[in-house]
Amino acid sequence: MMKYPNVPGILSMVLGSKIAQTLGLCATIVGLHWIWPDMVRVISTALSMAFCIMAFASLVSLKESQKTIFYSTLSFSCAACSIVDTLILAQWEWVMAILLGGGLGWGITRSVSMIHLPQLMAFFHALVGMATALLGLVLVALHGLFSTNIPMQTRWELAIGGIMAAITLTGSLIAGAKLHGWLKQDFSSLMPRHSLLFVTIASLLVGFMMVVWPNMWSMFALLLISGLWGAAIVLPIGGADMPVVISLLNACSGWATLGIGFSLEHPLFIVVGSIVGFSGAVLSWIMCKGMNRSLKDVVFPTPLSANISAPLAHTGHVQTLSPEDAAFVLSSASRVVIIPGYGMAAAHAQHVLQELNEKLSENGTVVHYAIHPVAGRMPGHMNVLLAEAKVPYESMLELDESNMELSQSDVVLIIGANDIVNTLSKDPSSSIYGMPIFNLEKVKTVLFIKRSMAAGYAGLDNPLFYEPNTFMVFGDGKKVCTDILKHM
Repeated sequence: MMKYPNVPGILSMVLGSKIAQTLGLCATIVGLHWIWPDMVRVISTALSMAFCIMAFASLVSLKESQKTIFYSTLSFSCAACSIVDTLILAQWEWVMAILLGGGLGWGITRSVSMIHLPQLMAFFHALVGMATALLGLVLVALHGLFSTNIPMQTRWELAIGGIMAAITLTGSLIAGAKLHGWLKQDFSSLMPRHSLLFVTIASLLVGFMMVVWPNMWSMFALLLISGLWGAAIVLPIGGADMPVVISLLNACSGWATLGIGFSLEHPLFIVVGSIVGFSGAVLSWIMCKGMNRSLKDVVFPTPLSANISAPLAHTGHVQTLSPEDAAFVLSSASRVVIIPGYGMAAAHAQHVLQELNEKLSENGTVVHYAIHPVAGRMPGHMNVLLAEAKVPYESMLELDESNMELSQSDVVLIIGANDIVNTLSKDPSSSIYGMPIFNLEKVKTVLFIKRSMAAGYAGLDNPLFYEPNTFMVFGDGKKVCTDILKHM
């Protein structure tokens, strides 16, 4: 008997998908645009803000946060529809632009691994800066094309928005290149402090020129000098401060959008720019507080903190253990704390690490993860990786909670972390002096999984390697954890 396809079931599955719902909403707004263009702008703006609020509300818990992407997609789809009348483009041009940009974004994010997420975010910030800068040039060109005088308020808005856009563009490109290893860390000799002062003064002068004589040449010069300003700021900053830089560039992209939003007189640009700018600024302050440093010391480092200190020459004895011995030590412990770092991300070890956690828990061992606020290369990097491995959010402890737990633990398992446990942070001559670290003085045994004795991202050796209660387990993080799991 011939079996016919379940057409109603297939249609229900397709129409019930999130992609179909998003496309259906966009098609509805486009259809309304033909009937009542002004009403479309009002409706799409209202829907965009509503979905944006729903996206933020979904972040209250780890389980609900999975809906954030869906709500964010709907929000930005409505936002794109709301600016149809603002931008002088044919209807099918902006539709194709959205589809092309969305397709490229989907393909890029699907192909990039989680370890490269920080530099991906930096390059996305650069795209925001580039788009805002080009939009500023277009606005100036349109005023010149129609021979209309640019109001004084709009001149200031374009100047401020252009400066922030150019800083975001070049600063994000430099940060992404440094995170990906394309650029070295030490640029203090190439970018002395007086060069930053020079480009700052030059940028302010060109900005004043843009306000007095607004034209394409002055706007282009403003973007060029401000771009040099962004490069001069980010180049001397060391690797330990990169999470703060990423957060700060996120704020700059919001301020750039805010400035252009005032020039466009579009409320959506103003609201979204304000949200991104203020949230990025608050996050930067939280990150600086976690490092016990001021934002001024991060953005304008002194020669001591800008230079990457040479690794110290220690003569102490390094104790090593095999994965089999490490398995015995972990099995004998009643309380274990795991401290992950960027090395865990590089080895893609989060999944097998969670399997090790589950095995220890089955044996009655209490296990927690200690998360440092600047662990990894961007804010929340470790939280994202561990959440991908289905680690319960309740098992992740912040710095203060972790230090309380460490004082009661038998074994601390460090995988790929260096700077966040480096005792040189208590040395005034160190470039990471003052940064809060995990206190491991009272821990009975420290197991340190590391590929080699090489320095961390800040370029500093770690005296913890040579402590009598520290045992090094050399090898790839994922392979070592797998071997430990086998021996358990």
